[in-house]
Amino acid sequence: RYTALVHTEGCGVAGEETERIYTRSMLNYLTHPSVKYGFILEHGCEKTHNDFIRHHLQENGIDQNRFGWASIQLDGGIDNVVLMAEDWFRQRTLNGEATSRTDQLLSTLRIGIASEGPVSDVAGQVAGELTNRLVSGGGTIVIPVTSGLWANSAFLSKTTGTFDGHPTIPHGGRPEAPGLHAMENPTAHWVETLTGLAAAGTDLIVAASGEHPLQGHPLVPVLQICDVKTASAFGSDLDYLLTNSDDIRSLTQIIADTASGAYKPNASLIGNADFQFTRGLLGVSM
Repeated sequence: RYTALVHTEGCGVAGEETERIYTRSMLNYLTHPSVKYGFILEHGCEKTHNDFIRHHLQENGIDQNRFGWASIQLDGGIDNVVLMAEDWFRQRTLNGEATSRTDQLLSTLRIGIASEGPVSDVAGQVAGELTNRLVSGGGTIVIPVTSGLWANSAFLSKTTGTFDGHPTIPHGGRPEAPGLHAMENPTAHWVETLTGLAAAGTDLIVAASGEHPLQGHPLVPVLQICDVKTASAFGSDLDYLLTNSDDIRSLTQIIADTASGAYKPNASLIGNADFQFTRGLLGVSM
């Protein structure tokens, strides 16, 4: 399938830290495990233009020839670059190697876990048990520091016991080793949080929906879990109802089904997806 990561908030950003977040996230999206072919499109007047991205690819030892490139201004307008992109992908898919499937352990996945709104004790307990089991088996879990899970005693009792609030990886950064990681998160905006978690290279994201359904992500599947109260109002828009800690076995099954493509989260089915790079604490759009 084809996915466009469309950023709509201005032509660029001001602020050194914001630029670092954007650059790190862009490179991590281009090299994401779910991306086979990547095409980079500039308008032509932005600060973070194609040559900017080329420079940082080279600086990080990433072959720029892996990707397609186009500029709306340099290449004759929107219609022309659409045709260029279509032709580039057509050639790659015709000449590329076939994709094969193999069985893998859940612990090989990199999973993001996030929450929005109040975190119930049952959500904290199940998220904690899931984290404990996967990390103990050599897996990788990424949770934003702004998540209410870090303040939930049921979650902490199953995982770290306490949390000092300090991140272990930057926003949109990739963990260098397996384990439980706290991701820096400049704001509590849900879509910005989601964009950072996906940039961290997560294969899927488990989201505890506290009060209402949440947006999914255009690239990474977002599996929404909820308690009885939320399910009674929005059950058909969510994916999994939590009842008690015994849910862990069936929850890991739906995670496996989502990772394999056998299950498609409801947010993806209805097209409820969004994408937004954070400006950080001090950055503004230009």
